[in-house]
Amino acid sequence: MVGIYMGKYSKLRMYLGDQNETRIQLTFSEIGEILGFPLPPAARNHPAWWTNDENRTHAMDGWLAQGWKAKVNFELQQVSFLNTGNTVSTKDKMGDIRTSATINASDFENKVRTVMSDFYSKELVTGQFPGFSKSFYMISDENEIVGDIKYFTMTNEGSLPPAEFSVIAEHVWLLEKTTALHKFLVFGNERRVPEEWLKIYGNLVHDVDFFFYNYEDDRLEKFVLK
Repeated sequence: MVGIYMGKYSKLRMYLGDQNETRIQLTFSEIGEILGFPLPPAARNHPAWWTNDENRTHAMDGWLAQGWKAKVNFELQQVSFLNTGNTVSTKDKMGDIRTSATINASDFENKVRTVMSDFYSKELVTGQFPGFSKSFYMISDENEIVGDIKYFTMTNEGSLPPAEFSVIAEHVWLLEKTTALHKFLVFGNERRVPEEWLKIYGNLVHDVDFFFYNYEDDRLEKFVLK
């Protein structure tokens, strides 16, 4: 099991991380359903609670770590989450993938799903695993196979920010919680991301396979966990 920090508002961050859109609107009640508990009175009455301040633990844990910003509307009792980086390959989102043969997110997702369906000789579709509210990008009809797709890019300094490392760990943790026989993550965009993550945390991964898919070469590579 990968040891990671799961904060009080992590479920909201993980929900936002699974969205393809650049703008998401959620009512206070919907956010409470995602979290599993109602928002506190301060969130329902004070604008400061929704300030996009990285020094505020709930904001960093709930949306900022995924690159989202919040704007609250108390009259409508809802929050708009905006991610302007959703079409940039440096974010873990389903935006355009920056390669010499640029494709949109949907095409890349469909291509990876086809490749992994061929790899496991089973049709994989987007769906929910029994007992999980999260949707996985790839799951077999008998729930024996489940996997997700991740896109990250190293920083200009050649490292992956800690927040992104945490997101990868969260998805490994979720996959290991399932009872599927085959669990996996497929990375696109930059091979060094899973490579560097596995150098640090690979010995903690129990039964999740890591893959990298190179769209330009149409090549799937499976990492060997040591």
